[in-house]
Amino acid sequence: MNKLILLSLAIKNFQCFKSYTIEFGKHQTDIAGENGSGKTCIYSALTWLLLGKDAYGQSVFDIKRLVDGKKQDRVDVEVEGAFLYHTHSGAEQIKMRRILREKWSTPRGTKENTYVGDETLCWWNDVPVQITDYQTHVSAIIEEEDFKMLTNLKYFLSLKPFVQREYLCKIAGVRSVDDICKENQTWQAFIRRINGKDLQDYLKIIRE
Repeated sequence: MNKLILLSLAIKNFQCFKSYTIEFGKHQTDIAGENGSGKTCIYSALTWLLLGKDAYGQSVFDIKRLVDGKKQDRVDVEVEGAFLYHTHSGAEQIKMRRILREKWSTPRGTKENTYVGDETLCWWNDVPVQITDYQTHVSAIIEEEDFKMLTNLKYFLSLKPFVQREYLCKIAGVRSVDDICKENQTWQAFIRRINGKDLQDYLKIIRE
């Protein structure tokens, strides 16, 4: 299974952060704080960078930073991440950047600029790309379902037990529970001893 490692995350004008950068450790980075301190905001910044969604899987959400309860005009929302992507053929460093930028227009016959909406701009390794191409690049290195499985414990626990088992076998490089124990005579004897059933009968029980 390929591995995607987050190296750093830079956040600007995203929800509660004006400017914030995290350098992640080689093995583990702990993010802790009181309620409302921005922990979920950091996760939302990462999910928006990769998937265009917030921490709760919503594609439409309040993304812009407020100052004294008000949105600031003409301020870009920006998230940039550096990753190390490992495959069977080696490793490469990838930089992703996503910006939400306001669009303004001056109607004919007036002098006043009018806000007409937002546009999303994307860069892949510092090269500007269309958002559809950006999403294709992201999907090629990590599927949305895999991302949610690996980063959202609540999502994983909401799934049925047999789905959880299948996914754990997948990331462990095992096709099924049968592969774990079919060649292990000691394990099979243990199964018979504790419940009086053969391996196949026991596997049927735990799949239900």
